[in-house]
Parts: sequence; C-alpha cells; structure tokens
Amino acid sequence: MNINITPNLTTIVTGHGNIRSYLHRFKIIDTPTRACGSSDQTIDNMLYECALINQERDSLISAVVKTDVWPIGKKHLIRKHYQPFVKYINKISFDKLTNDINPLNAELNPICHLLALLGAHHIFHVSVLRVNIFN
Repeated sequence: MNINITPNLTTIVTGHGNIRSYLHRFKIIDTPTRACGSSDQTIDNMLYECALINQERDSLISAVVKTDVWPIGKKHLIRKHYQPFVKYINKISFDKLTNDINPLNAELNPICHLLALLGAHHIFHVSVLRVNIFN
C-alpha cells in the first residue's frame, strides 16, 4: 500500500502539529481549549467530536458504518478504513480549527517570525512511502 504523507496525516497520526493541545504543551499558546471553548483540541476531539468539522467527518462515518460500528478505535480506523480515513484527514482545514493562532506572530513564535522576516522557508518533503499492513 502506498501512503502519501501529508502535513494533516502526520499531525493526526503523531499528534505533533498545528493543534492546540500540542502548541499548548510547548507554551506557544496559553490554552489548549478550542476557540468555541467547549473542550481541549486534541486528536481524539478532532476525530470524534469537533463540531466544526462534522460535515467532513460524516463521509468517514458513512464509510465505517458499512462494516463496523461508530465510533471505532484509532488503530482499527487506520487499519480497516485507511482510504476514507485519509480522505477525511486531508479535508480538515487546520486553519479553520486554529483561526485564532498565527504561528508567525512574533509573540507566539519569535523564531518562525524571524525566519519569515529573513525570507527563510521551511520545506518538508517526504516521498511516497510503501507500508505493508498486516491483519
């Protein structure tokens, strides 16, 4: 199986990226609580609860309930429903979910702000990865 690594997929699988719980852990932002104020923005919250991405999640749920019961554990979600999972993940707009966070803000992230001012670019390129998933 070929896996196209995207920033969204990396964030959801590793928990490292532009999500409030991760940014809060490193004191880049003051709170992990979502903009709507209902709960902390975590990977589980994004996969199963976040109302801001209900529409995107509906297609994933529709695919899963054909053969399983929703909610399904992350491990089984990735193993048994990889294609709809990736489609869902890549539809998520992290900008929409973290619209009050600007990583280039000098107060929040002075190093990224300085690099942006200097014209430096962060380049992340991962070629297609081949992974065998064993059942």
